[in-house]
Amino acid sequence: MLLAVCLLPILLGCGKKTKKSERSTAENQDEQLKEEKIALQTVYKSRLADVPKQKFKLSVDTVSFLVAEKGTVIYVQPGSFTDENGKTVTGEISLEVSEVITMQDFVKVGISTMAGEKILETGGTFYIQASKDGKPLKINPKVGLGLAIPSVEKKPDMQLFYGEMIKDSLNPNGVNWVLANGPEKDPDDLDEPTAPNEILDPLEGLEKNEVALHAEYVRAEMFLKDIEKNYKLEGSQYVYVGTEGRRISYEANYVNKLRRKLAALKAYKKFLDYKRNFYRKKNAALYAAWEKYKQQLDEYEAKMFKSGKPTFYELKLKQSGPWFNCDRYSILQQENFVCRIIRKKDKKPALLGRIHIIDEKMKVHIQRYLTKEMQGKFSFPFPKNREFKIVIERGKEEAKEFVYDGKKTDLGDIEV
Repeated sequence: MLLAVCLLPILLGCGKKTKKSERSTAENQDEQLKEEKIALQTVYKSRLADVPKQKFKLSVDTVSFLVAEKGTVIYVQPGSFTDENGKTVTGEISLEVSEVITMQDFVKVGISTMAGEKILETGGTFYIQASKDGKPLKINPKVGLGLAIPSVEKKPDMQLFYGEMIKDSLNPNGVNWVLANGPEKDPDDLDEPTAPNEILDPLEGLEKNEVALHAEYVRAEMFLKDIEKNYKLEGSQYVYVGTEGRRISYEANYVNKLRRKLAALKAYKKFLDYKRNFYRKKNAALYAAWEKYKQQLDEYEAKMFKSGKPTFYELKLKQSGPWFNCDRYSILQQENFVCRIIRKKDKKPALLGRIHIIDEKMKVHIQRYLTKEMQGKFSFPFPKNREFKIVIERGKEEAKEFVYDGKKTDLGDIEV
């Protein structure tokens, strides 16, 4: 009994010290958090609104190929946009465009290449917003808007994704990518001009090359000139009334069919002229775009660049974004990588920060945020045995960059 009485003050004293120690730890961490919040006030801010925007003015009454600063080509044709009531827009419109192409762009803007928890290999991310008289326009799904995106390495299985704004603890100011539905998900040629059926139907059975069509045009034109000059319609037939003593007559249905064919041939000739002009404009735009793209290749892409042959992903947008990208799902199996991020000056857990995981070869960028609740413990999905970088931003401090070979999933302590 006496022993218990003697021990009681000691135990109470220990309890007080423990509580005091806990309070001290909590106060220190709150002070640390306060200090970090002051330094990190810009880290959690969304950077999407700060992406440089290029502005174009153009007429949607004709075909236009716009070349953006980093080499993206935007193909606008009559009927590409509608107003809020679904009415097709004509005349002059304004177009705002942003391009996120290199890994440096993705880090600066803070956009991840992720669809949910699946990693995407990217061909680029884009913002496109049209307006007329200050009012936003929508992409007409019946016509669409074309994009051509330059790339030194054209990967198979690239698809169109639309951006969906998200706000969660891991990525409070980001974009999640959703695979497009329908035929626009597969990169294809930019709307190769095709003749309408009212032109093609009367030409059924004819070769659609210019030499054959020109020969058919000459024959039909000469025949119909002869009909107009030397024949007269009597009932259902055209009867010869000339001076050469011909005894030939032609059914009126046959002559009318030839008239429709000649009209179609004229229209098709006009269409071929339009098609030639289309490809002249397109090729000029792609060449100019490729020259711009070459000037801003990142280090890895510059090493890959061996020839001057332009290669592009070509997409057709059928719904308004305004964020889009050209990506593919990574086929590599993902592992869960872990690390502990600590402050170099006192070895305490870093409580706040913006973290980037980058694979320049795959063109993958994952952005995450470090929060107080994590106590410096950080994890992320990534394929094993691939070299990648981790870049950690902490407000006014200079961003720290670390390179890993991906062989171990436990990266240990990272000092910042």
